[in-house]
Amino acid sequence: MASPPLSLGCACRHRGPATRAPHHKDMKLHLRCVLYSFLSSAVNIWRVTVREKVETMARFNGFLPYDISRVLLAFSRLVKASLGLAVVDIKSEKKNMSGPQCCSNPPTLNPASGAGHVEKLGGLDTYVSGLPDSKLAVFLIPDIFGYEAPNLRKLADKIAAAGFYVVVPDFFYGDPYAPEAGKPILTWLEGHGADKGVEDAKPVIEALKSKGISAIGAVGFCWGAKVVVQLAKREVIQAAVLCHPFIVTVDDIKGVEVPIAVLGAEIDEMSPPSLLKQFEEVITANSEVDGYVKIFPKVEHGWTVRYDVGDEAAVKPAEEAHQNMLEWFAKYVK
Repeated sequence: MASPPLSLGCACRHRGPATRAPHHKDMKLHLRCVLYSFLSSAVNIWRVTVREKVETMARFNGFLPYDISRVLLAFSRLVKASLGLAVVDIKSEKKNMSGPQCCSNPPTLNPASGAGHVEKLGGLDTYVSGLPDSKLAVFLIPDIFGYEAPNLRKLADKIAAAGFYVVVPDFFYGDPYAPEAGKPILTWLEGHGADKGVEDAKPVIEALKSKGISAIGAVGFCWGAKVVVQLAKREVIQAAVLCHPFIVTVDDIKGVEVPIAVLGAEIDEMSPPSLLKQFEEVITANSEVDGYVKIFPKVEHGWTVRYDVGDEAAVKPAEEAHQNMLEWFAKYVK
């Protein structure tokens, strides 16, 4: 992709070459417009160049970090505001520059949370809930914040109460993403790729089968959705649910061989509605595999497990999604 030319024209709607006589009566305003036009063009060139590098890196590493162009464009709008050429919501733009949605609203981890217990399963520390003599299991694969998130364990207990043996392994070996540590998300992801998660899931599944489990469902949240969709291509599970998926592609969905439900958010930069609709087209076109896509209105990425338990408006859509999961597993994990 060729980089756009660097513009020295005026940034207002009466765009014209800077070398011509200014059309503004106020020379200072004209100079500010020219300066913004230059900065805007520079940011655009940087955005295109960086995006190409990011997409190349994504193809090799199996993950796509957050849309860096969103950060750069937010910076561009703040520059325009600082030059007096526009009025913007500073708080909103700073939020745009703060990082990806998948890193926002981190839970307060609690290793003692939940009604279950932690044991070794397939070589991984695993939160386990439910009757061990159940023949049906559900595998919860967490987002980047890991298996000690209280809402995640609460959901595991809820699924266990429906008769399933529920397991939530620690795929990050005690090293979930911690925003307060200051480590960039890309650096953290280098050591916690979804491909490694898929490999780690295999001995857990074998351990479940050795316990007499005859059917397994899996639900993945954000990062975990990529692991689940890969497992769903290999028929090592009987049903899949993806919640606000991260780095899941249309090609991933095309390869799915088991019933799949995709629960997405209306406000999600990781898997926006436009991408979810593409997933839906693929699922609908495949007559051999049952599935559906549901987009929850007015909720953001992470809403199923990162909600505020004291906020009724947040709890309601989360519980609706939980019920959808339970219905899907009741239908296909048997």
